[in-house]
Amino acid sequence: MVKAKKGIRRQLLLVVLLPIILLGIIIDCVGIALISELYSDNIYHQLKVSTDVLLSGMDLMESGDYSFTDGVLKKGNANIIGSEMFYSIKEKDDIDSTVFWGDTRVLTTLEDDTGRYLVSTKADPVIAENVLENGSDFYIKDIIINQKHYIGYYRPLLNSGSSVVGMIFAGKEKNSFYHEIFRILLWFTLFSVAAIAAAGYVCLRYCYKLENDIDLLGGFLGNIEDGNLDSDLDENLKKRNDEIGEIGKQVSKMRDELKRLIEVDPLTLLNNRRSGMKKLEKLHASGSDYTIVMCDIDFFKKINDNFGHSAGDEVLTAVSKMMLESVEGCGFANRWGGEEFLLVYALPFEKALEKTEKLKETVQSRRFSFSGKETSVTMTFGVKENSFGDSIEEHIRIADKRLYYGKRNGRNCVISEDHEQ
Repeated sequence: MVKAKKGIRRQLLLVVLLPIILLGIIIDCVGIALISELYSDNIYHQLKVSTDVLLSGMDLMESGDYSFTDGVLKKGNANIIGSEMFYSIKEKDDIDSTVFWGDTRVLTTLEDDTGRYLVSTKADPVIAENVLENGSDFYIKDIIINQKHYIGYYRPLLNSGSSVVGMIFAGKEKNSFYHEIFRILLWFTLFSVAAIAAAGYVCLRYCYKLENDIDLLGGFLGNIEDGNLDSDLDENLKKRNDEIGEIGKQVSKMRDELKRLIEVDPLTLLNNRRSGMKKLEKLHASGSDYTIVMCDIDFFKKINDNFGHSAGDEVLTAVSKMMLESVEGCGFANRWGGEEFLLVYALPFEKALEKTEKLKETVQSRRFSFSGKETSVTMTFGVKENSFGDSIEEHIRIADKRLYYGKRNGRNCVISEDHEQ
């Protein structure tokens, strides 16, 4: 009887556990395939978005064509070689990037074994043919660069008339890719085994939820790819404490960083012109009261000429901080270009005028010390209240007109009315 009981127990265990184990293996295999594909897609989108960020960042520097002379790559008059954007992406996302002039690397974060950057080296001929000759994007899952394997995304660098003058590259070492895949798959397998041991039903329910969350994550990635940077990660994904949730959070961080790079001026931390206009359009459409203030720093060029560009950057940063404090809780500040700024107070005209006058005094009272010499700066302001029926462009034009009236008539003043020119 004991043997019979043991035989029945064994058979029941086989009948119950074998289907669950087989189902678990199937689910495990499906999950591994989905996660591998998801992470591969994530790398693809991450690299593609990185090239978008780099191209957008260079476009924001200055308009105009690319040129390469005497070892200097320029966009219009802006020196691309001096840009910190490439190294920032490398530091934050572990993504290497390169700018090619023709098929030659002129700016890169790739290094050889001695730590020297791989400038003046050539691209793979297959890459050059696909990107430079065909003028098309090229994604490759295995490219050898300096004896290392990379996953890479290449895009043509275009001048006016759609002429291809070079390429831009974003890539990730395959070793880090395999390590991350292995880590994700290891945890997923362990979790599947635990789920099978608990119950087949729980395992099935979990896998259903997993697939649903993968779809949500895929939709989130799709929104980012389509340029919808205001979309948010689903609450279900935010609550996950596993690899899928971690990927979702990392993608969300990537989205936030991309949005910051696109919408925020990196030096002053103010909204850039593009994002500032979007906010102003939204405020204007709401029908709320607001006041526009166009302003710039008086004689700013003298700061750069007398003390250097680092001093100019310090002044811009300090003045921007004062402007942020002025609009805090009642508006927003935008870097309009160079030392010119656009402030928007979501306030009636008189209150906004008071804040502008106070900001002028705050800026004027701030002392700077450069090379052992003390100096100060002043600002001139042109103020225009929202007149319903007028366009945003008209408000900005009038505020700008008042600003330049103040610039021509003594500076360090707030002009809130029209004057004869």
